[in-house]
Amino acid sequence: MGENIKKESLAERGGFEPPSGYDPEHAFQACDLNRSSISPKVGNFNNALKLCKIQKMIRLVFFLLFLSACAAPPLQVADSRSTRSGADVVIFALGLLDTGYTFGGKNPSAGLDCSGMVTYVYKEAIQMPLKGNAASLAKQGKKISTRDLRPGDLVFFNTQNRPFSHVGIFLGKDQFIHAPNAKGKVRVEKFSSSYWQKRLDGARSFF
Repeated sequence: MGENIKKESLAERGGFEPPSGYDPEHAFQACDLNRSSISPKVGNFNNALKLCKIQKMIRLVFFLLFLSACAAPPLQVADSRSTRSGADVVIFALGLLDTGYTFGGKNPSAGLDCSGMVTYVYKEAIQMPLKGNAASLAKQGKKISTRDLRPGDLVFFNTQNRPFSHVGIFLGKDQFIHAPNAKGKVRVEKFSSSYWQKRLDGARSFF
C-alpha cells in the first residue's frame, strides 16, 4: 500500500518511477551525460530525466537559432549615399536660398557662384573640403546614373557651350538648388524641366 501511495504522489508531481531493470548509467549515457558532469545531488531517476530534458531543450533551442540564422536573408545595408550626410548637405544648402551671385564667390557674405556654393555647403555641412570649378568637381566625384541620384549628390550641366560648366545640388523629388548667374540668386529648379535636361552632363556623388 505504501508503495502505491508513493507512486501516486510522484505521478501527481509529474514524476516517474524507474522501470524494472533500470540502470542509472544508461540513462545518463542516453542524454550524452556521465556522472562526472552531474551534481552528486542528482542521484535519482526523476532528477536525471529532468536534467536530460533540459539539456535536450537547450540543444533544440540552439539548433533552431542556427537554422533561423542560416535561413534569414542577408542583412540589408543602407546605401551609404542615403545617410545623414546627404540630408545635412540639403538642409544647409536650402539655408542659402536668395543668396546673391558673384562670379568666383566662395561664401555667402561675398556672394556665391555655382561651384562656390557647392564647395561652401560641403565644407560647412559635412566638413568635406572640395575645391575647384564645376568641371574640376565633376572629375573628383564618383560618376553615377541620374536614376541613382540621392539628396546631396551633384548634378552637372553645359550652360556655357562647355561641358560641365555648371553644377547644382540635387535635393530629391525632382529638384536641385544652384547659384544660376549674375542675373539671379540661389534658387531651386525642377530637374526634369526640358531646359535642364537638354543641358544635362551627368551626376556625381561624394558619399
